[in-house]
Amino acid sequence: MKLMQQKGQALIILLTILFVGSSTTAIGVLLTGKTIPQIKKEVSATIANKQRIKKINAVLDAWKDEVAEQEKKAVALRKEMFQLYQRHDTRADQLEKIFSKIDDLNRESIAMILNSRFALIEQMSADEWSRIFSKERKDALPVEHP
Repeated sequence: MKLMQQKGQALIILLTILFVGSSTTAIGVLLTGKTIPQIKKEVSATIANKQRIKKINAVLDAWKDEVAEQEKKAVALRKEMFQLYQRHDTRADQLEKIFSKIDDLNRESIAMILNSRFALIEQMSADEWSRIFSKERKDALPVEHP
């Protein structure tokens, strides 16, 4: 019976990693279809004005920094969660508290990425946006996963 419980706990941990692990990076790729370095390459290839490229890259750099900060928070929460999973005396309310923090972080991550997206929209025309993010582009860079 103890082996079965351990397998169950391992499954819970693996599922939690799938849903929580690297969520900020995944969300960014999910929303745009591209990583930040890929977007920068597309911007440089699409927009001729160096000042506008600079402004767009500043938005992308801020996005990257915010994603890194969110990842640090996610790592700390995962560490705390794993410590609780390992303890026999962990109560449900302790895990619920961690899951609530994880939910809050995911909401923050999505809001941050959407805000970055809209900051990019302000810097680009509709045509530029389509050329950079369109799935129909035959010369678009393939999505690379970090």
